[in-house]
Amino acid sequence: MTEEKLPEKDGEHPYGDAGQLVLLAVFLLVWVADSFFLQMTTQLAASVPLLLRLTVALAAGGLGIALIKSAHFVVDHEKRPNGVVTSG
Repeated sequence: MTEEKLPEKDGEHPYGDAGQLVLLAVFLLVWVADSFFLQMTTQLAASVPLLLRLTVALAAGGLGIALIKSAHFVVDHEKRPNGVVTSG
C-alpha cells in the first residue's frame, strides 16, 4: 500500500471570496425587500416582547463569541496542539 501525497494548498478556499460576496448580495436583497416591501420584521418586533428579543440576541452573541474563540485557538503557534497536520 503506497501513500498518496496530496497537493499542497496555499491560502484559502478558491471560492471563499466569491461565496462571501454572494452571501452579502443575498443579505442586502433580503434586507431591502423586508425594509421597503414585506415589512415582516416590524410586525415581528411588535408581537415579541423586547426582553425576549434582547435575551435571544445576547445568547446568539455569546454563542458567536464562543465559536470564534474555539475556532481560532490554532492560529497561535505557542498553543498549537501536537499532531496538527501542517502539510499533505
